[in-house]
Amino acid sequence: MTDKAQRTIHIKWVRSGIGFSRRQKAAIRSLGLRRLHQVVERADIPAIRGLVARVAHLVEIVREAPKPAPWTSIPESTIRPQESKPAARAVSAATPAAEEAPAASGAVVEAEAPSAAETEQPSGPPGKELKATEPTAEKAKSSETAQESQEKKAETAEKASRASGGEN
Repeated sequence: MTDKAQRTIHIKWVRSGIGFSRRQKAAIRSLGLRRLHQVVERADIPAIRGLVARVAHLVEIVREAPKPAPWTSIPESTIRPQESKPAARAVSAATPAAEEAPAASGAVVEAEAPSAAETEQPSGPPGKELKATEPTAEKAKSSETAQESQEKKAETAEKASRASGGEN
């Protein structure tokens, strides 16, 4: 009796259950088959043999154990450590040729004191480095003019509140 308990059979799903009854599809699922051409190993007992007999037109018993697929030995992804490159310090705006040289060589150029809006970079695909750029003079001027315009608005609002407060 212990000899029978140790025996197993390999069952392969060979034909789709489309067009057959739900009971037959349920028998396929109860055997542990999830995909077409899948092979499962089950104990060789009368209950399993009865299920196989019910759906004999959809499954077959395979004599040999299935060989593992060749792609199962290949890892899904290889993780490699990224090389850290020293960041080149930006040179003053008086020497534009010096600024172009590090950018052309692929080095990352950092600004002396970037603002929060300038440090936000869009994330790219993994493995690619994004180059940080130095804020141009036009950006600096536009941020200065924006600050000045906000200050002017605040001053005019104060004047208007003083004027209306004096009338009351």
